[in-house]
Amino acid sequence: MAEMRRGIKRDNMLYEKKKNNATFKLIVAFFFLVAFELWTFRNIIFSGMLLGNNEDGMLAILMTEHWYKVLCGFEKWNNWISMYPVRNTVALNDMYILHAIFYCPLRFFGVDKYMAYQAAVILIHACGSVCMMLFLNKALKFDAYYSLLGTACFSYGSYYVIKLVHSQLVSLAVVPLIMTAAYLFVYYVIYSDKKRRILWMFIGIMGEVLLFYSSPYVAEFVLITLSIYLVALIIISDKKSLFGGVLNYIKHSWYEPLLGVACGILLMIPFCLVYFPWRGENVRSYKYASAFFISFRDLFNVSNGNLLYGRLISELPFTFGENTVGLTPVMWLLAICSIVVAFRNKDKVICALAITFIVLIFVPMRIKGHCLWILFYSFFPGASGMRVVCRLFLMILPLLAVLVSYSCVKISEKLGENKGSDSISSLFVIIAICIVFENSLTSGVPSAWNHESAIVSEAEFDVAPPEDCESFYLVDSAGTPEQAEFPAYYQGFLNAWRIADKYDVPSINGFGSFTPKKYKKIYNIYAENYMEEVAAWIETNNLQGVYSYDLATKEWKRN
Repeated sequence: MAEMRRGIKRDNMLYEKKKNNATFKLIVAFFFLVAFELWTFRNIIFSGMLLGNNEDGMLAILMTEHWYKVLCGFEKWNNWISMYPVRNTVALNDMYILHAIFYCPLRFFGVDKYMAYQAAVILIHACGSVCMMLFLNKALKFDAYYSLLGTACFSYGSYYVIKLVHSQLVSLAVVPLIMTAAYLFVYYVIYSDKKRRILWMFIGIMGEVLLFYSSPYVAEFVLITLSIYLVALIIISDKKSLFGGVLNYIKHSWYEPLLGVACGILLMIPFCLVYFPWRGENVRSYKYASAFFISFRDLFNVSNGNLLYGRLISELPFTFGENTVGLTPVMWLLAICSIVVAFRNKDKVICALAITFIVLIFVPMRIKGHCLWILFYSFFPGASGMRVVCRLFLMILPLLAVLVSYSCVKISEKLGENKGSDSISSLFVIIAICIVFENSLTSGVPSAWNHESAIVSEAEFDVAPPEDCESFYLVDSAGTPEQAEFPAYYQGFLNAWRIADKYDVPSINGFGSFTPKKYKKIYNIYAENYMEEVAAWIETNNLQGVYSYDLATKEWKRN
């Protein structure tokens, strides 16, 4: 009896020691996660520098500011204060609802729009990192240090960091939440926990809907990735067992997926109401999309701004811009090892993930003039409206996070858990640090403007419009023909939008990923036929109380 008590006591002590060790590891992992975030955003935190540039960066801020103005009662939810009087203009670009969730509270606390937007992007990215960490550690039950390595592959991957210049793509941070919801939904279906599976089903649906309202690009990428994964899983699984389980769930709980679908449709109604009227104008030709296909060598293109490899990359025949989709050497090594481990262990769920990873690499790749994207362009809803299809490469990062963490577990098991397992797991922390540095840009996140210049330029709009001004358009008597070229013309419609935002008076000038066909080039105030097109627009829409504002003279003139 005494021997049994000692055995129980020893087991309890071992359990407590293991639990305390796991807690300690998680705390250390989160410490490193904070350090990684600070390092990644080092050039814009407390420096006065702003994310992106004064073109796309400014446009993103104004589109997010729209939601603050909606809450303040100054603007309608579906119409920007620009491109007047076009309706449902929010559908002409990303909606930035995710950004607004973080942005608007900061604005209500008095933070200016530039700093509020920057803080929102950093917070979203950090939340994505935390969510991925918790998914790997708490849901998948991976060691905290293995989870840290997986999170490093996801959150600090070169292409993700580079694409922060287009800050709507930070919406990728929602993907770990959707992955968590999908996994736990299936988990609780298997273990017959009705309340929890319904909860996670709704969380997953709301996460995907949130992506559509923030960045339809990322939302589409999630659905494409999920489709590939499900096909892969069906092909390699025991179909009788898989379909039997699905049919058994539907038979006994048919109302649950039906309720989920109904919820998703209901939440998507406002989105559809504003996007569907433009569906005929937001289709891009396959030839146009093909300009953004990648080549095999781009798999190694981490940009000439990379901290470690930038100088070497700049000497090689790479194309920069959207083609910088590559993984770094260490990440490729981890990816290959993880895929090998996945197939060797024959876990169907993980193998399907590895197959999806491989397929995603080739979907936007041009091989001898052909590309798998043609299948999605032709048959996948919404894919024909996508422009930069190589951004699909972003989706390999969350998959890589799971594959790498899983392989860490299997490698540790192979080496022997009781033979220096802490040393083995600590080694993966060092690899995580290497991953972060290897994927870093020399100057930090993309930043080509600063807070002071943004405030100073906005202060120049110090002449308010007349009281009877119902809408306005911008002119610049000091403008030059060179300013009509891309990207110089951006400043014209952006200045018009900033003035409209400042004084809550609609601007005829505006811009989006798509523009109405009849709108022509009214967004370009320096275009040769600009005044004729503005006059035709005013007449066609029967606009009254229209003024022009001259940037050079700061004069308002009634039309």
